[in-house]
Amino acid sequence: MNYRARVALVRFYLATPFFLGGSESRARELATEARRTEPDLERLIRALCALNDKKLDEAEQYILAADLTRYALVRDSQHDVLLTLASAHLHAGRHDSSSRLFGELDRRVPSSEHGAYGLALVARAQGRWADAVTLLEKAALIEPRPYIYRTLGEVHEARRDRPRAVEAYQAALSGTPPLTWREQRRVTAHLAQLQQR
Repeated sequence: MNYRARVALVRFYLATPFFLGGSESRARELATEARRTEPDLERLIRALCALNDKKLDEAEQYILAADLTRYALVRDSQHDVLLTLASAHLHAGRHDSSSRLFGELDRRVPSSEHGAYGLALVARAQGRWADAVTLLEKAALIEPRPYIYRTLGEVHEARRDRPRAVEAYQAALSGTPPLTWREQRRVTAHLAQLQQR
């Protein structure tokens, strides 16, 4: 009856090999059990199962139909499904679908910076630099992560706004948790080029 435990068990079944207790069929059984009393929770579980099967359209239908406002303790699962789907659309160049799902993520999980950040990535891919800056600044207000400032530096650099690019790259290098070693080298190289101009 504990909805958080039920979703955690589903994620365990889907992520674990069969010989260690994993089972897609048992995950689906949990969805069926939830249908009668908690249909929105069933939709989340079905979305997780569909995503595990790489059925992105099906996962999208289920997650968008689920109203999980009563289920605050599984917000991370909702977040993960929306983020995975939106990112898949972005990488495939389906900007409208990606933007719609990042928008849903921003609306449904406003405490996460990933919705605004994803919308900024879509805007950047479409060459809407000013929109990308606004959305990245919004994401940084939610959670000032170094990767956000790195992307902001790249956008400012594309706009030929050297002072703001330098400022963003410096924020990326001094943020926590730190960028990976490779990202730090890349940002440092960009910064050095800008400071030589």
